[in-house]
Amino acid sequence: MAQAALAYMSANLESTVYAKDVAGAVAVSPSHFARRFRAADGRTPMRALADLRAERAEALLRDASMPTLDVGLEAGFQSASAFVRAFRRRTGLPPAVWRRSRKGEKR
Repeated sequence: MAQAALAYMSANLESTVYAKDVAGAVAVSPSHFARRFRAADGRTPMRALADLRAERAEALLRDASMPTLDVGLEAGFQSASAFVRAFRRRTGLPPAVWRRSRKGEKR
């Protein structure tokens, strides 16, 4: 179930996704879904979604020349603060600082 939920989340990164939407996609109640997902994955469903979006943003920051805020929106974050918070949790750095630190790396 957790793998199916992660696949649904990955396919809908750019959309507004709620836990009830993901629960419906895997055909369980929202409360049952949240408990089972956390037991299987170790994260809440919304934390997992934010991590997937941060992973997508990392790839966009590495490969695209679009402004940092646009990267966050393209990755599916609804606000700059949510983007920075999730990205910092993933990498330890704010997005703009992370991007500058990667300027000289080979791809």
